[in-house]
Amino acid sequence: MMILRRLVIVLLCGFVFSAQAETVFKNGVISSSSGLSTSPPAARDDLIIALEDIKDDHLDVTLDRAAAIRFEQRVGIGAPQHRWQRYIGMTRRAAIALVVEELAAYQDGYTWPGWITEMPPLGFMEEGIRNNRLTCSSSIFEYSLAVQWSRQLLNSPVPQFERQAMFWLDHFSVAYEMYNRSHAFAQHLRIIRQNSNGNYIDFLKASLEDPGVIFYLNNDVSYKDDPNENLAREFLELFALGEGAYSEAEIRNLAKMLAGNGVNMVTEQFYDQPAKRVSSPQTAFGQTYRSIDEFMDILIAHPEFGAYIARKFFEEYVALDDPTSEELAILVSRFRQSDFDIPAMLAATLSLPRFWDDNNRLTLVKSPVDLVYGTARTLGSARTNTTHQQLLLNIRKLNQNLFNPPNIAGWPTGRQWIGGQNIEKRIKMLREEFKGLATAEPLKLTANPSKSIERRRQYLSNLDEFFASAEPQQLAVETVIINWIPRDFGARKYNDVNLSFYNLRFMGQHYDGITIEFGHDRNGKNKYGNYARVKQTHSSPDVFSSYKKGWRDDRDGAMVVKFSYPSGPKTKRWRGRSTREKLLIKRLAQSFKLLLDARGRHPMIIRSEGGQDWMQSIVNEIGFDPITTSAGDVPPVKIFVSGGDHWSNDDKFSCGGERAGIYLRQDSKITAEGFRFNDTLAELSTIGASLDDLLLPDVNLGVSNENYVDLLTFEGFQLK
Repeated sequence: MMILRRLVIVLLCGFVFSAQAETVFKNGVISSSSGLSTSPPAARDDLIIALEDIKDDHLDVTLDRAAAIRFEQRVGIGAPQHRWQRYIGMTRRAAIALVVEELAAYQDGYTWPGWITEMPPLGFMEEGIRNNRLTCSSSIFEYSLAVQWSRQLLNSPVPQFERQAMFWLDHFSVAYEMYNRSHAFAQHLRIIRQNSNGNYIDFLKASLEDPGVIFYLNNDVSYKDDPNENLAREFLELFALGEGAYSEAEIRNLAKMLAGNGVNMVTEQFYDQPAKRVSSPQTAFGQTYRSIDEFMDILIAHPEFGAYIARKFFEEYVALDDPTSEELAILVSRFRQSDFDIPAMLAATLSLPRFWDDNNRLTLVKSPVDLVYGTARTLGSARTNTTHQQLLLNIRKLNQNLFNPPNIAGWPTGRQWIGGQNIEKRIKMLREEFKGLATAEPLKLTANPSKSIERRRQYLSNLDEFFASAEPQQLAVETVIINWIPRDFGARKYNDVNLSFYNLRFMGQHYDGITIEFGHDRNGKNKYGNYARVKQTHSSPDVFSSYKKGWRDDRDGAMVVKFSYPSGPKTKRWRGRSTREKLLIKRLAQSFKLLLDARGRHPMIIRSEGGQDWMQSIVNEIGFDPITTSAGDVPPVKIFVSGGDHWSNDDKFSCGGERAGIYLRQDSKITAEGFRFNDTLAELSTIGASLDDLLLPDVNLGVSNENYVDLLTFEGFQLK
């Protein structure tokens, strides 16, 4: 007992902070336009070892009950009986093979929410949603993704996969709340989960096309002449090599090559822009490359490649101190031998003698996920009347906000979890959340989402009919959001109306969205008069098939096409467009009439009398002539619902949780099979074991099952 308390004190006193990344966020740029030469890295013979000479007879030891529980606690999440009991009587070698084979073969059971494919993103209209006071909470989408992740943490049959998914979620760290891009973050999670039991090289390549990473590290505003170095820097420092294994020259050259890795602002998916990246050869570590694939070949050959991940695996599974030079060489050599296979790296880590050393027990600190979800899995019960929302809140209170790490370096690690007053908070949470399990009952829902479900069904049904009745040359759009009109429109040098069209159909083409700008510069240089401005990546699919006759936006390097419209001195870029493209621009401008007709619902229009007058002048010039069909005349544009501030439920843009099919209490419910604490006690009784044996296999406190909370609040329970 005294030894264990000393160990806890040592862990507390050893609290240290990890170095912060150098990246500046929220449009912060670390950049340099000059190319630099690079030098070959020094050899690292200390990372090479003859694997055939490594003895592994320690893996032939047979596991007893305590060893089986310890093993499951470190490789999985908690130690439910059905997991650890199967190891008893196995050799360590066989147990490792079992969990690694399960990991490699696992098909992810994560249920992706339907809104990811059924509903266009809202992020490209963020400014307009805010200015028009619409209720389209972006946090509801984060919640939807987090609840599904929580389900996997609590119920996954292969928890070693979930531990790996958490490891890589932390490694490729992105904070949802930084940019609130729902679909980009969903794709980020998909990349994490698709690669967590795959190949590390493939994982690294995927990270460079991850829209969540690109947004978070501001690479969407990078351009070869003034590259943003955030992605290149963090890729080398935090994703691939670790600090000190590269130079500033490698960062600057790589940033120029990565400048074309962007995101479509509407779909929030990866958008390759070759013209934004440098076309000339670059150098890294003394070698020349012309593409990211060639750069990756150079990176893999770096003498230190693999060591950074080896250290992180060691800290995750073995001990908080650094591996010895031999341990590190074994891990790196095994990793290279497997062509950087992640399950193979896990096998190498679990095979180290120190993983099994009796002196290495209780040397890892449980993360909040380990503490909350691991305890729930071990006991077979989450808590009386709890929900996934409550479980997520519990870990957040303990400083592990699932999808919002504090910085690009990720969550705290190791001793940081129990520094300061954290250990007291953790013990208090365990006492409150896991008391009274013997009488726990499943949550009884008081909220019935049936009305919300019916409203959603009716809205989508009406929307389908709306689109089905549209004529080919008629622009049919779910809603139009006015992002910006200046109050003093007409008094400025440059006056513009910025609009976003959400979910539209035109001439057989479905567009997720289009953002376009109409305006005039008559108070400025009067170079264009009235104009339209279309920006690449701000529509999906692109409004124009080519942007070659445009120029680059100084802010992000994206191509912009601007031309006088409907008439004026600068129509050259307009005249060369296809008939279809010209008609689309006309229809977008004709929407002004419908917006003006409903101006009472658009505060952005109401506040700008000059803007209203100018919009009407455009409608007067281009007209609003009906389209003649066999069934009669139809307007050239129709809008399903208003996108402005309004109070009528009969004509309301559905953009929040109801539209997405997210029902908070219903989705967050933990099913009845999560409440079987008494079953856990009965199962333990059949094998002559107690909760004391299960929760603290390395300490005999002699606590009865009825007083199991004393086990949970014992300081040693914070360790594994």
